[in-house]
Amino acid sequence: MLKWVGFFPVSIGLARHPWLLGVGLLIGILLWLQERSRPAPAVAPMAAPPPRTADGRFPILNEDWAGEVVLSIDDAEIPELIRRHGARFRNPARYVIDLGEGEYLLYGGDGELLDLCHLK
Repeated sequence: MLKWVGFFPVSIGLARHPWLLGVGLLIGILLWLQERSRPAPAVAPMAAPPPRTADGRFPILNEDWAGEVVLSIDDAEIPELIRRHGARFRNPARYVIDLGEGEYLLYGGDGELLDLCHLK
């Protein structure tokens, strides 16, 4: 019921001053044109996934890993002697890069280089 209370004063005002209707319409059209001419808000692009190692198994935690095949310390390809050596560190080794010819790089869980090992 109270919704109609404002209708009567507005209609009486428009009847006494019809130019107000024209001004209101003009202002409405100008606001609509201004809103229409604004560029659409830019949509934020989706975040790219973090770069991964050459085999795609792990995210790159160290710049040395770019283009390398990084293995888990628990991988069957890693000799048991290297695994035991990696477990001795305060920050135990979790990742290994096999350099070939019995050389291995050991990395901690945070990507810190722990040791370069060489098997004889």
